Amino acid sequence: MRKLAVSLNHVQLLLLVLGSLSIVGFAQKELLAQQLEGSECRPTYVSQDALDVYGWFNRYDAIRRHSRMSLREKIQSRHLFMLVLNPMALFSSEATPLLKRMIEKYDWAIRQMEELKPPKETAALHEGYIHYFKDARQLFADICEAENTSSEERRKILPELISRKRELEKLDRENKETDARLRRKYDIAPLKG
Repeated sequence: MRKLAVSLNHVQLLLLVLGSLSIVGFAQKELLAQQLEGSECRPTYVSQDALDVYGWFNRYDAIRRHSRMSLREKIQSRHLFMLVLNPMALFSSEATPLLKRMIEKYDWAIRQMEELKPPKETAALHEGYIHYFKDARQLFADICEAENTSSEERRKILPELISRKRELEKLDRENKETDARLRRKYDIAPLKG
């Protein structure tokens, strides 16, 4: 494992992480190196593995932020699922656009997560979220199909949909626990906004 000897404050760490992602140009890396050479602070050792984890979390957080439901979408999806639970209910006219929007978001998230190469430290979380996005996408697609079925057909698939929703909620909790554990270990702020 390679180690880098650097004196770090928050801004310098951010520049170092961004530099490892090729977002910061060569000149900015050189400037950072010159600033660190003149520093009288005690060197801190940051492993390349830790930098890989920080970079991965940076991209992963952007993917999750983009694929999350807004508060309005959450309320609509809860209402929609309650309609699915009632085979006699008619679907809302807002159901189809919401379902299609979420399917598109999850399709995008799946592609992005599959392109993102995880360091070994985040591999389980990475796979957990790919699994979550795929299962959530399929659940929304199946609910979208159920919208066009008779109440009798919906009544038949209802137990399966409920079971899959519970499994998805369980997977979501497990992923969030793994996420929180890794963030604590690497001192990474929780996902916001």
